[in-house]
Amino acid sequence: MKEVKLFCFPYAGGSAVLYNSWKNLLDPAILLRPIELAGRGSRIAEPFYANIPEMITDVYNQIRPEIQNGPYAFFGHSMGAMIAYKLAHLLRRLGSPEPACVMFSGRSAPHIMRDERKNYALMEDEVFQKEVLELGGTPAELFMYPELVNYYMPLLRNDFMLAEETPMTEDIEPFNFNITILFGAEEDLNWEQRTGWQAHTNKKCNIHVLNGGHFFIHTAMKEVTTIINDTIRDERCGAMANRYVR
Repeated sequence: MKEVKLFCFPYAGGSAVLYNSWKNLLDPAILLRPIELAGRGSRIAEPFYANIPEMITDVYNQIRPEIQNGPYAFFGHSMGAMIAYKLAHLLRRLGSPEPACVMFSGRSAPHIMRDERKNYALMEDEVFQKEVLELGGTPAELFMYPELVNYYMPLLRNDFMLAEETPMTEDIEPFNFNITILFGAEEDLNWEQRTGWQAHTNKKCNIHVLNGGHFFIHTAMKEVTTIINDTIRDERCGAMANRYVR
C-alpha cells in the first residue's frame, strides 16, 4: 500500500497524545499525524482559540505543508469530527488537495439538531464536572487535585464552548470522497443523527457501530484501528457497500 498520512483531531479536552497508542495497531504504511491544538500538550503555553474559524485556520496551517504531495486522510472524534468536517470544506474552498477519505467519529450529522441539547459550557462547575465524567474519557483524578482542576477546567469549558457554538448546516455541500462514520452503540444519538451523514458525500458512506459509549475509541481501540486500516487500504478509501456494521 502506498503511504498515506492520517491526520487525527482530538475530542474536547484531548490532546495529540491520545492517539499515540494507535501506532502499533495501524498499518505500517499509515503515517500517523496527531494534531496538537492550542492550549494543551506541547502547546500548553498558547492561548485558547477565541472561535471556530481561528481553530480551523490554525489546524490548516499545521497540515498545509504536508498535504501537497501524496494521499492523506482525516480522523476526528466528537469535537475532532467537527474539525475534520470544517477543515475539509475549507480545503475545498481554497482549492487545496482534498483528503482521500475522512472518518467522522462520535458526532451527529451536522445538519441534524440533537433532540435534547445540553449546553455544557454554561453549567455550574459541579454539574459540569459530573456531566463530563458521565460522558467518559476524562479520568476522575483530574478533578481531585486543585492544580489539575485549575488547568483542565478552563480548557474543557473552552473546547465545549467551541463545539457547541457550531451552527447547524442547512445547505448541505456533499464531499466528492468516501466518508466513514463510527459510533458507540450506547451513544445518545438517534437513527437519523447517525445515518444523516449519508447526505454529506456523493461517494460512499460506510457507517460502523461499535460496542461502548461515546468514548468507544478507547474501549474498542482494536476495532477502531482495524476499520481505519481497512478503509485506508482500499484504494478508493473505503468504497464498500453502504452498510451498518454491528
